This record gives sequence, structure tokens and C-alpha cells, in this order.
Amino acid sequence: MSIFLKKVGENGRFIVLLVKQLYQKLLQARHKRIKAYNTTMENDDNNPPLEEEKVRDFWIEICLKGSTDVKKLIKMDDNGYLRIYFASHQDSKAYYLYSVLDELEKAGVALMGYKEILKDTSGKTTDIQGQHAERIILSSIVDSQMIWIRKFTEILTELILFKSTDTNEYFRHYLLVNHLRELNGIMRDSEEFFGCTNLNYKHQIQETIQKIQQIETQLKLNDCWYLADKKGGSKHPGEKAKLSQFRDKLMLAMKKANDDQKLSLGLTYDQLYGKSSQSLHPAFSNPDPEIDVKDIEIGMSRIGILAAHILVMSRSLLKDRRRK
Repeated sequence: MSIFLKKVGENGRFIVLLVKQLYQKLLQARHKRIKAYNTTMENDDNNPPLEEEKVRDFWIEICLKGSTDVKKLIKMDDNGYLRIYFASHQDSKAYYLYSVLDELEKAGVALMGYKEILKDTSGKTTDIQGQHAERIILSSIVDSQMIWIRKFTEILTELILFKSTDTNEYFRHYLLVNHLRELNGIMRDSEEFFGCTNLNYKHQIQETIQKIQQIETQLKLNDCWYLADKKGGSKHPGEKAKLSQFRDKLMLAMKKANDDQKLSLGLTYDQLYGKSSQSLHPAFSNPDPEIDVKDIEIGMSRIGILAAHILVMSRSLLKDRRRK
């Protein structure tokens, strides 16, 4: 980090310059390497990578190459995924898993950026301004990693739970109920902030409710782990658009997860998901005085391990029996 700090001046402008330099490096790295990771990993025999580099490359390969490989099993491409309304897809499970694999690829690009930053972290700054800049930059990177950890914790939890409801009807019902919840939110905003009812969204809500009611005749409502519980213990119907709290889903997933998945999800709610959620909010009362470059390395590993489990579960749901 001190290498960068020597290149910039004082008087309060060096943080902006430093971030610009880092950002330019990330853009250059993404442009040069993303295609390479999607095809093959090549190493120069005369200059073998360090052990740390191999580990970082492994996490990136899982996200980029792994997800690209599994996507080949799904009869869908970007045109179908982006241009066709989700409810028009016959295979809702394929649509859901395509979305999951998209998240893996996006995380792979983020991991490439973290890897580039870790290449230029030799030396420690000693002046007060330099230490401040280093802490701010490291904190921003760790916060961005926590977003991926939070996302992947949610995704892995849902994939574990979908193993017990692995039919197209449940995936379709899940997507419709989540869509209805979004539509209800838009409608409430329209009425609260603009004082009017959006007739277009009102029609979409009615249409979505009809689809939910129709598909609920083909499934067991109490098996819908994504729906919130009533006071008596049964599930709310999907038309209410009341979704289960993540904590409840995580507790249920812990009962179904294997030992490796449990360790990846965290031994307690607060240990993993709670901490990552805190990074989405201002840390006015509890800043981390010990933040260090190693925290970026740890963040990469946590993202990579969760990504590996997500990839395995995606293959399992797709009935992929290939050995590699």
C-alpha cells in the first residue's frame, strides 16, 4: 500500500488519487483477464505462481469457469434469460439456477479485482495521513466483500432448502411470490408518495395472484419453506406475499445441511450473516481498529468457499452426474 502512497501528494487529495489508481488497475485487469478465466487457466512454467496466487486463482476459477461450465447444462442463454418474462419460462428451476450462476460470475469479476489489489500491498505506511488512507481503502474493500458473503449465504441457504422441494412447481411458486411482493411494494410507494393507484401494476398484481392460486393446487403449502408462518404454525398462502425471515430459513437449512455447509454458513446467525449485514450500515459506534490486508485475503476465501458450495448444490439440483 505504501507504494501507492508515495506517488500522491498530501493536503487531503491523495485519497481520491489513490482510489482512482486502484480503480483504473481493476478495470484494466478485468478487461484483460475475464476471457482467459472463462476458457482456460494457463501458467508460465518458468514463473510458477506463489501458493497464495494459486489459491486466489482457484476461487476465481470456481466462480467464472465453474459457473460457465454448469450453465451449459441449462437450456437457456442470455437472450432467453433477459428478454423473456420469467413466468413465461416453462422450466422455472432452470431460470432460478441461471440467476444463481450469474451471481457467481459477477463475484468472480469482483475476486479478480481483489486479487489485483493484493499484488500491490507490500510495505506499511508510517505517517498518520498514510495510515488513515490505508484504513479507509481497506475498509471499503472489506465492506464490498461482505456484500458478496451476505448474498452467497442467502443463496446457499435457499439451495439447501430447495433440495426438499425440488420440483418445477415450487421454483415457479417461489418466483411468483417474490414477484408479487415486489409489485406490492411498488404499489404502496405509488399510493404513499404520489397519492394515486397505478392501474398497470394493479393489473399485474391481480394476474400474479391468479397464477399463484392456480399453482398452489399442485403443491403442499406447508412445504413452502419460503413462506411466513401463521400464528398456528401453518403457512400463509402465496397471495399474501408474506415471506419467511432469513433467520428462520437459516435455522431450517442448518438442520438439512452437511457438516461442510454448516461451517460455511457459520456456527451462529451473528457469526456470519449478522456480521455481513452490519457492513451494510454505518459503523459509527464500532469501527474496526485492527483492519489489515489479511482481511481482504480472508474475505476472498470466504466468498470462494461459499461459491464452491453453491456450485456443488447447483449441479446437484440439475442432476449433473459428471465427475469433474
